[in-house]
Amino acid sequence: MARTGGLPFEASLETEFTVGATAGGALLRVRQSGFADSPTGDDFHAGCVSGWEATFAGIERFASARG
Repeated sequence: MARTGGLPFEASLETEFTVGATAGGALLRVRQSGFADSPTGDDFHAGCVSGWEATFAGIERFASARG
């Protein structure tokens, strides 16, 4: 797993962050690509999705608390 070393598969990962203005504030979008087309790559991708969902939830809680 990547937490303890290198990726468990060959990959050329890219991550793109986009921030844009909206009527209600801002929109932060993260796009990741380059995951291996394999069960191991699928599992790693699912872990990334869970991680980003938790990160965005934390950002939303922080922003809401700041009013």
